[in-house]
Amino acid sequence: IRDSILGDWWWSRKSPDPHPERLSIVAHEYFHCHQHGLTHYFDREKRYGWVINAYPDHEKTVGTFGPYWLAEGGATYFGTNYAAKYSVGWNYKDQMRNKLDRARAAVKKGAKLQKYISQNQSNKRGDDFDYDGGAWAMAYLANHKGGNKQVFTSYYKDIAELERKWRKKGRKNYGWQASFKKHFGMTVNQFYKKFHKFMKQPISKQMAI
Repeated sequence: IRDSILGDWWWSRKSPDPHPERLSIVAHEYFHCHQHGLTHYFDREKRYGWVINAYPDHEKTVGTFGPYWLAEGGATYFGTNYAAKYSVGWNYKDQMRNKLDRARAAVKKGAKLQKYISQNQSNKRGDDFDYDGGAWAMAYLANHKGGNKQVFTSYYKDIAELERKWRKKGRKNYGWQASFKKHFGMTVNQFYKKFHKFMKQPISKQMAI
């Protein structure tokens, strides 16, 4: 939301940026709040929380609700979906195709999701594969599950409890991986291999999902 509030000039009626694009970005920023809210909520106790002394720094490593590509890819995918549903002139397939073209170009230069784990890693590469490739990773997972429920809500809702469960076993910051496996039916490493193979397929097969 910070980016939306600070960019006052962006909301001017004279702004050259089209309304659908602005709506997509607002939805993107809102989704980050949604990600944090679900990830840090304990349903049984009906409270928010996290162990402060073990709170991961997403700039240097994986964040509380997953790698940087998942954080930005999830928000980008949601923003594109939202704008397509609630704004005239925002063609979902065209927007996803644009992201796919950029993601494919990055893959040709060696991009893999595994290289976009932290914010610093992603910024250093500077090709926005965390956004474009991340959005397509969400589309791939949604297609795998037959809908958006897992990528929009279910995955995030279980992280807090699973994190607590695994910490009792001596493993910190594993909650997101446990939730990933629970809701998508594969480990994140298995997914990386499947998705990278998917990104090498012809555009027609990619757009078919």
